[in-house]
Amino acid sequence: MAEKGVTELLYSPLPETLQERVFGATQSAVDSDSKEQAVKAYLSSVLPATDTKRINGELKKRLLLAKHRLKGHKRSQRQKKSQLTLSEKRELGLHKLNKSGLKYSDFCPLHSLWKQYFSSYIDISFLRESGFTAEPTDKHWDHVSRLLMKADYHGCLLTVTRSRCPSLVGKQGLVVLETKNTFQLVTVENRLLIVPKMNSIFTFTLSSFTFTIYGKHFCIRPSERSAKKIKSFLLPDL
Repeated sequence: MAEKGVTELLYSPLPETLQERVFGATQSAVDSDSKEQAVKAYLSSVLPATDTKRINGELKKRLLLAKHRLKGHKRSQRQKKSQLTLSEKRELGLHKLNKSGLKYSDFCPLHSLWKQYFSSYIDISFLRESGFTAEPTDKHWDHVSRLLMKADYHGCLLTVTRSRCPSLVGKQGLVVLETKNTFQLVTVENRLLIVPKMNSIFTFTLSSFTFTIYGKHFCIRPSERSAKKIKSFLLPDL
């Protein structure tokens, strides 16, 4: 009851004596524009001269009452991430290849694209002109080693030259998927061969150069390897 009485007082009309003083007539007989002008004129007459400049701004302010919301205001919805999460990728099987149905000939165009990419990436023509000897004493050795560590090998024709598993030595195939610890190759026999990086050495040939990579230095996800800081000196297997 107390709240209702306060609300009625807030919206009750002005006393007639104050209406005549401000509007010069009863409130019902004056239109809205005349009321606004009359209020401004009354405030200008009773307020100090320093405060009359703030009359227009104060009258334009809106006081938010309880449970009042602006019309047409929509709450901003949180946008979902456009990228798939790791669990969603696993459910879709993006990290696994079907062992049946893979054909070597289907990945030959990928190998051609990879050769173009790697030739421009490592700049084969520059290495040939500079007389690169592929020896640790060569001045371009560190630069080429860093490029090999950060390169993408999807589509590369890799050959296993050394491995702790003797049955893998001499195997060759196109890289169709690289994980943290394996290279997955499709062989000429249309078989999927999963080769562990650790304790394995791989070679591939491009133009007149034969490159050798040590699998133990590649035991990291390809996306992370491209941004990883490479040590200036790596100990090879003896």
